[in-house]
Amino acid sequence: VDTYNGVLNPAGLGDIIQYAACPGPNERQNMRSTSQYWGVRNGNLGGLEFVTLESVPKDTQLCHWYGPGWWSARGVKRMDVGTKKHPAPLRTATADK
Repeated sequence: VDTYNGVLNPAGLGDIIQYAACPGPNERQNMRSTSQYWGVRNGNLGGLEFVTLESVPKDTQLCHWYGPGWWSARGVKRMDVGTKKHPAPLRTATADK
């Protein structure tokens, strides 16, 4: 079942999701979208539910995956987004098998 409901543009609305970063190569997401949409497809008003995947400590960045083509489509190199003051969750090391 296709649950995609078109493009949602939060610009100018103060929606926190527009400030959520895409995690860099050494980081991981701590939130994700669900398949819960509201509104009419590509209408003037709509919404998409996001949920956190874990407890998010104060000052930690909210990060969600933008998709594999987001960076290359804009000619931008994907980089880590966390800072000392506002860290992003780091990936855990995996043991070689």
